[in-house]
Amino acid sequence: MYLSGWIFLLTSCLTVTGITFWCFYRVLTLPADAAVENELHAPLDIETHEAE
Repeated sequence: MYLSGWIFLLTSCLTVTGITFWCFYRVLTLPADAAVENELHAPLDIETHEAE
C-alpha cells in the first residue's frame, strides 16, 4: 500500500476512535442532576396522545 493510503487509514481510524471515546467520556461523566436540567424523560413519561 502506498504511504498516502496508510496515512488516510490511520487518520480515519484515529478520528473515529477519538470521537467514540469523547462521546463515552461525555455520557459517563454526566452529572446526576443533569437529567433533571435537560428534562430527559423515560419512554413511559412521554405523552403520545394515542388515547384521544
